[in-house]
Amino acid sequence: MKMNITPRSKRNPWRNTRKDYYVPWNDVLATIFMILLPLLILSFSVNFVLRTSMFYSHYASKTKIVKELGFYISDEDLSDTFTSFMQHKDKVFQLKEKTEYEPQDVFTKRASDIMYDLRWFYDLVAIVSFLLFVIVIAIFVRLYLISEKKLLYESFKHSGIFLAVLLLLHTVLLSVKPISKLIFRALFGVRFEPGDALITIFNSSFPIYLSVATIIVAVLIFIAIGYIMIQLVKPKRMLESREF
Repeated sequence: MKMNITPRSKRNPWRNTRKDYYVPWNDVLATIFMILLPLLILSFSVNFVLRTSMFYSHYASKTKIVKELGFYISDEDLSDTFTSFMQHKDKVFQLKEKTEYEPQDVFTKRASDIMYDLRWFYDLVAIVSFLLFVIVIAIFVRLYLISEKKLLYESFKHSGIFLAVLLLLHTVLLSVKPISKLIFRALFGVRFEPGDALITIFNSSFPIYLSVATIIVAVLIFIAIGYIMIQLVKPKRMLESREF
């Protein structure tokens, strides 16, 4: 038996009626790369500065903060105390005067607890930085292997703007005293002994030195990454022939 199938009956009524949603995954990955890279640079920079003796030595020598503390200690003593504690070489944040007769503790028990909390926080930031590093590298390798070099390079350039915003925000939070004091009071309270050494340091230009050092390290890292990006993913333009 021969079925009479007309051209109209052969037509699939469902054909071309379904609209598939296209997700530009490469663009999504590039956007994530653009956002995470500045966060990685900032978090690494702050951790690097806070755990480096060079920063504390420079701060102590330039500000002469030791004279304001009123203890028999040197700039080197203060720098070594912060550095050793932040690098987990010392379990307790403390410094004794360099005197033979009844040397006093420079920092109070509460100051030691505050520094312990700060170190714990930046240890957590370091762990997050490592996770960000893994994600950023994975995205870079993925886009690089599928020849999305131009997309990678454009994302890197745009990440510079985001990094500048983050550094500005970080500087404002640290350097504008009303804001930094408000944050500190919200975290650690307001009642401290008169002349507390740690509070004297934090109320000095320490936050400004920290923010400037963070900016310097972050910019240097961004420049180094930029050099690598130029070598690996910057689009190569063909040299146009010139007629003389």
